Amino acid sequence: MAAAASLRVPLTLLSGPGAGVHAGPGWFAAIIRLAEAEHPSVAVTAILDCADQPGRALAALRMGTPVLRLGGNRKARARVAAIAEARGARLDDAGYRTLDLAACEDPRAASTAFLQESKKSS
Repeated sequence: MAAAASLRVPLTLLSGPGAGVHAGPGWFAAIIRLAEAEHPSVAVTAILDCADQPGRALAALRMGTPVLRLGGNRKARARVAAIAEARGARLDDAGYRTLDLAACEDPRAASTAFLQESKKSS
């Protein structure tokens, strides 16, 4: 978020695979709220991955999560997509170039380099 703020670029934050199942939508929402409070100038799209668990996706929608990922059964996915749309939310399956900061020695420098490269290619 700090790198995006300094570069004045929007940011898409994609949870880890299945985070909506393992950690839950409340955890993800709390992290996003903290990040947005610390860097209010950054336009953020936060996407919670609910693996193949439509029940977790529905719970996330009830909590107000605006963008979700959901795999698995096509019929269940279509039903959840319709519910999401009715709530002003959406399912997302776009491919993103991603940066995993878990093993970075200098996350700020890695984020800045990543975002600068992304800015050049857009």
